[in-house]
Amino acid sequence: MKLFAPQHRLLATATLTSLTDTDRLAAELLDALPRQAVIGLVGTLGAGKTRFVRGLATAAGVADSEITSPTFTLVHRYQAARVLYHLDAYRLADEDEFWELGVDEMFEEEAITVIEWADRLAAALPSEALWIELRLAPEASHRQLSLTGLPDRWRALLDDLPLLQTTDASPDADETLP
Repeated sequence: MKLFAPQHRLLATATLTSLTDTDRLAAELLDALPRQAVIGLVGTLGAGKTRFVRGLATAAGVADSEITSPTFTLVHRYQAARVLYHLDAYRLADEDEFWELGVDEMFEEEAITVIEWADRLAAALPSEALWIELRLAPEASHRQLSLTGLPDRWRALLDDLPLLQTTDASPDADETLP
């Protein structure tokens, strides 16, 4: 688990045992999120980043058939009950390419902005971002999640999500990125 800013803390963890759990957590999170939020998704290939975004988008009312990975287009904008931006930073060479996508406007808009492979551009994300790291669990169909961010911004919101095990937000983490 990584902390992406010195003031960030581990806020919650979860073990998801099925795609249904992933979709349920994404839907619960969407319902709890403020009207404007930035989420950085981190994880290896196949860890479930796009699936998590699919859960957010379908919970917002986007048709499942419209939801695809933005690996080559870099950005998808979904408009339903809420505006959702879905970005993929994997193919971006640097922060300049990231800013050229217009993310500064996305960050200020009343929208949920979700960035896959966000760790590649961690310094470019707002310090208020919620970070979700997805990892493959020893059981092939299971995923482990760690949620990190600013305790004052995210603690109360995450405390109400039943699939999460919240932590005491101590600074003990394996690694903090510069």
